[in-house]
Amino acid sequence: MIRKREMRSTCIALALLAASSVPVLAGPPLVCHRLDIGSARSLPWGTDSASWDQTLASYNLANLAGETLALLSPQTPVIVRMETIRRAAIYARRSPGTAKELILKLSARAHDAEAQGHPDALAMFDYGYLIETTKEVGWAYHASEADGGQSNVAMHLDGYPWVTRALAAGRGDPQMEFAAALIVLERSDLKSHREHAQKALAAEHADSLLARNLTAFFTGTRGDTMTALLARSAKAND
Repeated sequence: MIRKREMRSTCIALALLAASSVPVLAGPPLVCHRLDIGSARSLPWGTDSASWDQTLASYNLANLAGETLALLSPQTPVIVRMETIRRAAIYARRSPGTAKELILKLSARAHDAEAQGHPDALAMFDYGYLIETTKEVGWAYHASEADGGQSNVAMHLDGYPWVTRALAAGRGDPQMEFAAALIVLERSDLKSHREHAQKALAAEHADSLLARNLTAFFTGTRGDTMTALLARSAKAND
């Protein structure tokens, strides 16, 4: 099992690998960056704000799927959902069975709403974002089919279309645009990244939670804020 110290080295190594390209990131963007959710409720977590991984050894994984779904209520802001899903995916890496349960429960919620003729933007977003975060956790921990790693759970799934459908159903929620910009940050689809990033940046002054996260320092090799990273990468092909 890869320990936290080894994962930290992975984040740093991936940042150096990306240092000559745009954008510059310290490892998988959905995993290595802890989001600012203020005093909002989320999964149990440590208190070291400088560390990406503050999972608690005492946390009972049997409760993970149920507690995660309970926290992802209709009233929960998207950025708080993102951080909750990030924590859930990191916890779930300890158990492929737990990771599969979490994926299946969020999948069922998204599909059931569609089947009933009432697409749920938040349910679609949660499922898509969990897929992408789970894949990044697997990548960061070098998980593979051979070693039974968590990447098996989401390896053949694509969460981005679910997030774009959520954006359409949610009429372009700026916090979802922020999430989508992060998801496609390291894909070859720079046009989509630029569009998502510009929409998120345009809403910064009207959304204090989004603004706090865009102005927070990301763990990139240049110490950029999220605003600087997204703005630079959004303009890369202009």
